[in-house]
Amino acid sequence: MSNLVEFLDAPENSHAKESILMNKLFLDIKTSAAKRGYYLNTYFDTVDHDGFDVIFDDHDALIKTQLKSVRSDAKTNKWAIKKSVLRPSIEAAENLGFEFSPEGLGVGGGALLMKYGELDGSIVADYYYTDAYILSAFHHDVIRRKHASSRKALKTCLAGLRSGVGSKFLSVPKSAFLKAKDTDHLLALMCLHGPTSSFWPGNLAKLASYEGGLKAANELPSPPNKLRKFIWDEISELTDEPKLTHGSFEEE
Repeated sequence: MSNLVEFLDAPENSHAKESILMNKLFLDIKTSAAKRGYYLNTYFDTVDHDGFDVIFDDHDALIKTQLKSVRSDAKTNKWAIKKSVLRPSIEAAENLGFEFSPEGLGVGGGALLMKYGELDGSIVADYYYTDAYILSAFHHDVIRRKHASSRKALKTCLAGLRSGVGSKFLSVPKSAFLKAKDTDHLLALMCLHGPTSSFWPGNLAKLASYEGGLKAANELPSPPNKLRKFIWDEISELTDEPKLTHGSFEEE
């Protein structure tokens, strides 16, 4: 372990660590947004009550995000995330199959995990993200973890997300997060404008609405089987996930 990481992990430097890692995240993600030609605004939640730490604003969408950080070689494999942060907003809840109640509605935010380390004297980080869309992709078997233990952890997480009041915390396993290839692709995972365009969240909402009986097959942009594959192809292009595979669809 390097002196830099030792400094960050020392208990007396917890506030310094939080500030340094936050600035690292902001530099990375705002640089990616600048490649798209805009400035990504960020706002802090001044009262630690609603469960999120930062609001990302791409001028069209506001994503309320809970941040977690862990050293790259740490064994931590689950994190406590407030249910209301991960549950969809009222605009998306019906299509994603969440009920219109305190047990179904949330702020439509997400959880961003930063795994940090040191390389050549500089802080480096990998970014992982999850939200109601990613969790719904697992729920509808569009994407699937290869290992049975990961699938079991996800099943427990998905059940917990859809029950209980939003002020309670949900234990979210690492398997529920998707590792972005880089921050260009992270923006697309977060449904924010970035250098990489992606349509998978909207298509997933349409597919979920169809599977929930709210849409007919002829209302989808393509047949259900092809739509499932298209969503998988887009997600796989955004992520660095060798232990992720597609769910059920038939190859043409």
